[in-house]
Amino acid sequence: MEEKIRPWLNKIEEEKHPDIAKKQIELCQIGKLLVTYFNEFSISELRESPDFVITNGDIEIGLEHQIIVEGSAKEKEGFFETICKHVETEIATKTSLRNFAINLYFKKGVDRKLKNKPEITKIITDVVVEKVTNNQLLPNPYVQDAFLMKHTQISINANFGAFMQKHLEESDIIHAIKKKEKKVDEYRKNTVQNQWLVMVVGQVNESSFEVRTDFNISNDSKFDRVFVFEDFNNQLFELR
Repeated sequence: MEEKIRPWLNKIEEEKHPDIAKKQIELCQIGKLLVTYFNEFSISELRESPDFVITNGDIEIGLEHQIIVEGSAKEKEGFFETICKHVETEIATKTSLRNFAINLYFKKGVDRKLKNKPEITKIITDVVVEKVTNNQLLPNPYVQDAFLMKHTQISINANFGAFMQKHLEESDIIHAIKKKEKKVDEYRKNTVQNQWLVMVVGQVNESSFEVRTDFNISNDSKFDRVFVFEDFNNQLFELR
């Protein structure tokens, strides 16, 4: 896997890719898929529309990567992950604190209205600074607990505690396919005729789905092959 994705990881870091975190995840997941199930293939192009071109030396395939998540949970995760990145910047640029990592455990059902983002950022910054400086958790409406560790840089991570993952339904898969199917003709025009869709599920957060194996869905889409890749357990399912 290191051989398959390291050159591409280096490339997006050197070029300061505008969406580097997303591309890093895509590379790691597709790298795992290729190593486990299609080891004769390597990534020949990292791009958009579709996300990759892969080849085994004889044939080329356009490959579109899509993560399927539960919308409301993902919105919450994304909101507080963004807040944590802002807090990292605030602390790195405006304080003299040394490197550390801290996991922030957020309370259930907290208010996360967009207009409150600057206020929330300030409150959480104060919480982190107090925890790092005095090992005390300031009373606040957002963070229930915080766990501090040594680290090589300033790293602030959002944690949402225990949760029950929802089962992936047939309707979720069909919706995801239809969303991407509209662009297949564009993918073929941009790259090659043979196009695959890889839908990734089963990551370790609340917005991820748990995979069922009793689906009865056929691949009636314009994609030549359609896969559901369960990331955590490294399982691959194909719709035929």
